[in-house]
Amino acid sequence: MRKHGWQLPYHPLQVVAIAVFLGLGFAFYVFFVPFVGKKLFQYVIMGLYTPLVIHF
Repeated sequence: MRKHGWQLPYHPLQVVAIAVFLGLGFAFYVFFVPFVGKKLFQYVIMGLYTPLVIHF
């Protein structure tokens, strides 16, 4: 019996969820932030989003 969720072997849905989370985080910085407009808005959005990504 598993003691916690990060014990090996990982469930396939865990792997998919982590891959999707990382892909969406990557897409945010590469595809969304450059098109926001002014540099100030880019820094504000990155400053708000980065702690959320790091926390989860």
